[in-house]
Amino acid sequence: MFQPVVIHRLGPPESAESAMASPSPEPLVTVQMCSPSGEVLAAENLPVQGPAAEAIRTALAAAKKRAKGAFVFLLGTQVIDDRVSLADLGLAANTQVEVTVLDSLRPCFEWGFYASDGRNSIDASERIFTRGDLAHHTDGVRAKAPLPRDARCYVTFRKLGTHASLGVGTAGCTLGRSDYLHLFGLLDEAQWTGVAQWAHYMGHKAG
Repeated sequence: MFQPVVIHRLGPPESAESAMASPSPEPLVTVQMCSPSGEVLAAENLPVQGPAAEAIRTALAAAKKRAKGAFVFLLGTQVIDDRVSLADLGLAANTQVEVTVLDSLRPCFEWGFYASDGRNSIDASERIFTRGDLAHHTDGVRAKAPLPRDARCYVTFRKLGTHASLGVGTAGCTLGRSDYLHLFGLLDEAQWTGVAQWAHYMGHKAG
């Protein structure tokens, strides 16, 4: 006996338009990254949206370009802030722009990071760190950018308390902790190296 075959459609018929549709590509700007002398360090298509400086740093790292200090980027005479996108700078998709790459050592010698729970502060020059008046708390400060390999640092302590430490550490080193202690080199030894420590007590110094 003949049995009819029933075909069940699972959805509406697909139109030619929907079959051909595809996600629109991300809008990009072609960025040439050049040294002050005009040498092209790298060229990359970067997204219009998102932090522009971070995207440029990633492109330079992929091209194996590293700064002795910290990279600073200029669009014309305007410094590209870490928070702005290429769209914020007035750039549209499918355009080309030249960005000047500066290798600045200045951020290596400016204070930039400290524990936020100790009422600490950095002055407008970013050269002077002032510890807050929070009792039973140890506070540290770190530069804005890594030091170059051949750097020499001179640090002055004013009104030194019971302990002071100076060392070279990674970006993950501890910068604040409750209680009085040697903050650098003891709590996270893997993050610190070459630590010099001073302990002052009753007018005597031991190092």
